[in-house]
Amino acid sequence: MKKWCIFFFLITLSSLFAESNHEKVTKALQNKKYNHAKVILTEWEKEDPQNPDLLTGWFNYYQLRKQKSITRMGPSKLTGQGSYIYGATIYDEEDLKTAIRYLDKALELYPYRLDIQFGKTRCLLDAEHYTEGTDQLISVLKLYEKDPSHDWYWTLDESFKANGWDVKDTFLGCCQDYINMMDFGADRAKTKEFLDCLLKVLGENPVFLNYYSIFYKYAGDNENRLKCLLRAYNLDKDDFIVMANICYTYHDMKKDKEADDWYKKILSYHTEESDNYAEKCKKYISQ
Repeated sequence: MKKWCIFFFLITLSSLFAESNHEKVTKALQNKKYNHAKVILTEWEKEDPQNPDLLTGWFNYYQLRKQKSITRMGPSKLTGQGSYIYGATIYDEEDLKTAIRYLDKALELYPYRLDIQFGKTRCLLDAEHYTEGTDQLISVLKLYEKDPSHDWYWTLDESFKANGWDVKDTFLGCCQDYINMMDFGADRAKTKEFLDCLLKVLGENPVFLNYYSIFYKYAGDNENRLKCLLRAYNLDKDDFIVMANICYTYHDMKKDKEADDWYKKILSYHTEESDNYAEKCKKYISQ
């Protein structure tokens, strides 16, 4: 399921029969034939105006037709540190508003279409509307919390229950993907609200607690950073990423003895992976 979490409505389906409207729109948009896609969508709308895949088709049409890709350089959005080259998407803001309105209409009618819920999240975060995108994630997490056993659906109304798909696992994987699209410095109150909601609804796990520690690292709050990492370590005492981050945190707090203790703890595992992380710790604490 995790591979589906990098959201994109344009799924190509093979068929022995005539192409469906969904397939026709998909093909047209993939080939950047936007006028042709609009004709198909307009005719489809006359037949079935509340079809969720029609509404996502309109969403894709408006988000894609004027979209541009650029390259930027800047610090990590999660830590506020370093200098990286990364890709960014430029959206036409009026088209983006129209595209999101189609998703909002779809979600009013079909709130348990998880592809649409996550599609709205991905689009907003990709467009650097971080507060709105994070709010959308909080909203769908709360909907899941309300009734975890409720059936959810994907593109073309495929049922999670009927296919034996794990809803919680999908939430876990997708939320991790979307955290990596966030900017931890953009709206810290909203990001904290999301991280708290995430841990409350999906339960504490080392991955999300490690992200929470990064959130605190951005602000230089090493006390709370360390608390998150120690909670993560208590859940998985063989996670070398967490252990290395504990070592780094103690070093940043100028607690050299504790930092050295964690370096030695990692080194004691005597595996290729542990040796790799131990070497990283050695370099970090020698700075």
